[in-house]
Amino acid sequence: MSNILTPVSLWKNFDDSLPTDAQLLSEKASGGQRIEYLTFSGRETGAGRVKIYAAFMSDASAPSDDVVILLPDSSSGVDEELMKFFVKRGYSVLMPDYRGEWECENYTVYPEDIPYANFKKCGKHREYVESDAVHTSWYEWVAVARYSYNYLKKERGGVGKIGVVGIRDGGEIAWKLAASVELACMVTVCAAGWKTYAGFCKFGTQEPVLDEERYRFIAGIDSQAYAPFVKCPVLMLCSTNDERFDYDRAYDTFSRINEQFADDSVISY
Repeated sequence: MSNILTPVSLWKNFDDSLPTDAQLLSEKASGGQRIEYLTFSGRETGAGRVKIYAAFMSDASAPSDDVVILLPDSSSGVDEELMKFFVKRGYSVLMPDYRGEWECENYTVYPEDIPYANFKKCGKHREYVESDAVHTSWYEWVAVARYSYNYLKKERGGVGKIGVVGIRDGGEIAWKLAASVELACMVTVCAAGWKTYAGFCKFGTQEPVLDEERYRFIAGIDSQAYAPFVKCPVLMLCSTNDERFDYDRAYDTFSRINEQFADDSVISY
């Protein structure tokens, strides 16, 4: 029996009420910025809770209350140079690691019952929805983003407005985060959904075969399905020479943005 979950039904029973129990691992000040390395708890999987690794950077002398949640591409971890870009422009930054197990000292640790949450062990759980969208890498990565938001909103003091910036796969996560929590704004870079249509030209004659598995992916994972539920203004930055990004379909996602925020949203090529 097909289990096609929409953005509403997929996240309806998601439990984000658990305490994040943040722990500071270390901190340093360099070049006018202060950076904290920390862990906090994510969702409960049945085999334990996700242990999220993240970094928080702010101006050392005048930290901003406004925070950017920075989500890189799925093959990237914490990037201090990228964090500095935003801190130098007047924001504080929280950058969680969602790629998981890696050849480095610190990373997000996923419980043993969801090994596919680790980027290196995704297998088909990243590109296909075999049973339902809950059992995908994307579900776990969005869960990391949601608990990162909770850490800022509920546990970390002195936080004002919260926005999200997502790059490539991080941008696809950002669409799902912006559809489920209250954000000040969202910026996506080369992320507009339509992954089901990858390799098929919008203006060509061929179309992908849409079987039940593809409909499960479109309904629960592809970002164009989330655009109507976004709760903040959006800036979509679209490259025309990124082989992983279908810029021809980007406006199709932009046009679906919740009309309440459409007038304050911008798409740029």
